[in-house]
Amino acid sequence: MKLTNHSHQNPTSFLLMGIPGLEASHFWIAFPFCSMYALAVLGNMVVLLVSVGKLGAAAVLRGLGLMTPLTCLLARLSYCSRAVAHSYCEHMAVVKLACGGTQPNNIYGITVATLVVGTDSICIAVSYALILRAVLGLSSKEARVKTFGTCGSHLGVILVFYTPGLFSFYTQRFGQHVPRHIHILLADLYLVVPPMLNPIIYGMKTKQIQDGALRLLKWGPAQS
Repeated sequence: MKLTNHSHQNPTSFLLMGIPGLEASHFWIAFPFCSMYALAVLGNMVVLLVSVGKLGAAAVLRGLGLMTPLTCLLARLSYCSRAVAHSYCEHMAVVKLACGGTQPNNIYGITVATLVVGTDSICIAVSYALILRAVLGLSSKEARVKTFGTCGSHLGVILVFYTPGLFSFYTQRFGQHVPRHIHILLADLYLVVPPMLNPIIYGMKTKQIQDGALRLLKWGPAQS
């Protein structure tokens, strides 16, 4: 539903248009995406219950700290339309519906995306440097190979998350010539694929998580 430029309002809901050009396939596309989302939620809940609670609380607080200003910035805008050309309420996709100035939203969105990737990259690099130092000191070749395999898989998942994530953030602002369906598909994939893969990788390669999951499901004996 379109609103004229003279009919500014703050809608209480938005219409998600999905993936343009693939409307006829939306019903079938929903199955793999919903399955990946369900696996991501279930897998990460198990990992948090077993091991990653204080870390889980820290992740939630960080998410709230980053997203609350975005929500407040969106709430102050007036909108000329409530039809979001996306499959979820992505920040910049909603901002494009606004009738007034959106510079604060643009600046905050780009700044947060850049800082999050930058600080995360530094923390990950430091963590892996410490892991590498510890692994090189192990006497067991098998343990070193297993640790490198887990770290390599994790780095792959990180790249799958941050590469399309940054692409999504920046193309919403600067990539007007990128086909919209490509942008939306990449945005969807970076949200569901890495969270789905992380529990699988760590669950398959980390015995402590396997044992904890078995204890949680009462399929195996408790171990210290």
